[in-house]
Amino acid sequence: MADQDIATQRLLSYLRAESKQYGVGVAALLLTNLCTAGIPYCTKLIFDALEGVDGGADPQEATHRVAVLAGGIVGLALAMATFRVISRVFIFNGGRRVEYALRNDVYAHMQTLSPAFFGRLAVGDLVSRTTNDITAMRLLGGPGVLNIANTALVYVAAIVPMLLLSPTLTVAAVAPLGLVFLTSRLVGPQIYRRSFEAQTQLSNVSALANESITGIGVLQAYGREDARQTRFGVASETYRQAYLRFVLYRSVLLPILAGMGGLGTLTILFFGGGAVIDGRLSLGDFVAFLGYLGMLMWPTVALGWMISLWQRGRAAGETVPIV
Repeated sequence: MADQDIATQRLLSYLRAESKQYGVGVAALLLTNLCTAGIPYCTKLIFDALEGVDGGADPQEATHRVAVLAGGIVGLALAMATFRVISRVFIFNGGRRVEYALRNDVYAHMQTLSPAFFGRLAVGDLVSRTTNDITAMRLLGGPGVLNIANTALVYVAAIVPMLLLSPTLTVAAVAPLGLVFLTSRLVGPQIYRRSFEAQTQLSNVSALANESITGIGVLQAYGREDARQTRFGVASETYRQAYLRFVLYRSVLLPILAGMGGLGTLTILFFGGGAVIDGRLSLGDFVAFLGYLGMLMWPTVALGWMISLWQRGRAAGETVPIV
C-alpha cells in the first residue's frame, strides 16, 4: 500500500507541474459544455414556439422565432467545436509535456544508479519500463485528464438544467448512475492489479527478446535456438494471458456503465412520456430533458475507460525507475 501511495504521489507531482496547461484546457472544456448545454434549451424553445402555434400564436412570429433559435443552435455548435479543439490542444500538450519530463528524469536518474541495479534488471526490462510504462502515464496525463475533467463538467452542465426542468424526473433518471461508484470501487482495484501484472510480463518478454538478440551468436554456437524459442513462447503466452485478464475486467466495466446510461434513458421515456401525456411536462421540456441526458451518456461510458487509464498509470508509476 505504501508503494502504491508513493507511485500515486509521484504521478500527481508531474501532473501538477502542468497545471497552467491543464487550467486553460479545463476552462475551454467549461465553455464547450456551456455551449453544448445551450443546444437542448434552444431546442426546447423551438418546440414551445411550435406548440404555441397550435394554441393560437401568430405563425409568422413563431417562424421568425424558430429561425432565430436555429441560428443560435448553429452558432453554439460552432463555438462548441472551437472550444473543444482548444481544450484538446492544451490538455494533450500537457500530457506530452508530462511524458517529456518523465523521460528526461528517468534517463538522468538511471545514470546515477549503481552497476548492481543494472545487473539485477535486464536491459529489455528497463527498455519496456522506459517506453511502454511511460506511454501509459502519458495517456493518463492527456486523454485521462481530459475525460476526467470533461465528465465532471458535463454532469454539472446537464444535471443543473435537468433539476430546473423537473427535480423528480432528474432523480429517477440519474439514480441508476449512482451504481457507477459501486462498480468502480469493485472493479477498479482488479484493473490495477491486472494492469501491473501485464506490464510486468511485458517487461519479461522484452528482456528475453533483448537477451536473445544480443546473444544470438552464443545461442547458435551451442545449438540452443529451439530451447530459447520454447522459453520465449512460454513468456509470450504468459503475457498474453495476463493482458487478457486485464482486458476482461475492463470489458466487463464498460458495458455495465453503458447499461446504466441506457437505463436512465428508459426511465425518462417511461416517466417523462407519462408526464407529457398528463400535461405535467411540456413537449419542449421533455425533448430538452432527453438532450441533457444524452450529454451524460458518453461521460458515463468513458468513466470505465478513465478508471482503466488511472489504474494503468498508477501501475506504471510503480515500475518506472525515477526515485
